[in-house]
Amino acid sequence: MPKFTLFTEVLNGEPLLPFWLEHHRRLFDHGVIVYYPSKDNSLDIIRTICPDWDIVKPVKHHRYDCAGVDAEIMIQESKHTGWKMALNITEFAVTQDLNAVVKSVKPKTRCILPQDVAVMVDTRETVNDDLHPDVPLLVQKHHGLFSRDYHLWKCRHSRQLHCGVHGNYDVGRHNSGIKPQARSPLLYIAWFAWSPYAAIRERKQAVKGQLSKIHLMTKRGWQHLVTPDEQDARFAKVSAMAYDLNLNLGYRAASRRD
Repeated sequence: MPKFTLFTEVLNGEPLLPFWLEHHRRLFDHGVIVYYPSKDNSLDIIRTICPDWDIVKPVKHHRYDCAGVDAEIMIQESKHTGWKMALNITEFAVTQDLNAVVKSVKPKTRCILPQDVAVMVDTRETVNDDLHPDVPLLVQKHHGLFSRDYHLWKCRHSRQLHCGVHGNYDVGRHNSGIKPQARSPLLYIAWFAWSPYAAIRERKQAVKGQLSKIHLMTKRGWQHLVTPDEQDARFAKVSAMAYDLNLNLGYRAASRRD
């Protein structure tokens, strides 16, 4: 069986990090985390849940910004072989089995894209629900929209499972230069953009104060730059549109937890 390695960067990730690690340690053989100095318990959480994963410091880009993070991820990917995937900690790979994902596309495929992206959004009925630490997040939170429902989110459609030396990403890792590519009906991405809302809102404001000057000047990663009031206004708009994503049979099968 091929080896699967997951890559991510962490900066103040405590609210979602336990759920993210528990979810992905069952799918991937190994993980590599580019760790940026955080003001919360992220480091202890990683060491507790995934003690065998690699925690590395940034090699060249020591302040958090989109282009720098992408470069750091590619540096780490280059050190590993097999199938690789880079996700933010707000993004969950949704599938039952990565081996089945690889087998679902043509043999010469080197870059596998998800069937769709589920953008997780709390509704007015679920926004105040308490999270249970022992229950998978995908079980507790399953409302939102698919990327096709809201055109501004189509960029998340291109998170990749690839077997290249590195992902050859553009800024934001929304596209890869690796060819040939194919979509797998067995793979989805759940992007926790607006759910659980209280935790996401808090994290965005915490990260905002630690961004590099380049990040601020280029205004990349707009979601970290808005004010709390702007964030609440955007949430109100998308929350009114959200529905139960388990109504999509493909997503429900991929996210099933027996």
